Amino acid sequence: MSQVHLELPVELAKRLHEAAAQRGLTEDEVAFEVLSAHLPPVPDESSTLPRRLGFVSLGASGRSDISEKAEEILRAEFPE
Repeated sequence: MSQVHLELPVELAKRLHEAAAQRGLTEDEVAFEVLSAHLPPVPDESSTLPRRLGFVSLGASGRSDISEKAEEILRAEFPE
């Protein structure tokens, strides 16, 4: 783990302290839970695809030029 220093408004720091006390946890543990719940997950590095192709199998897009512009669309979705 790495250490991070956060400066919080007084009221938020009080809420963090109270939540930790009520649950019998440290402030670090509560902060870890909250951040873990609200930040996007770390990508699974064992996956063969870096991310899902959101436009695959979605059906009719209303565009008639997708097959002609496939390379352009892929470059826009997966910049190097």
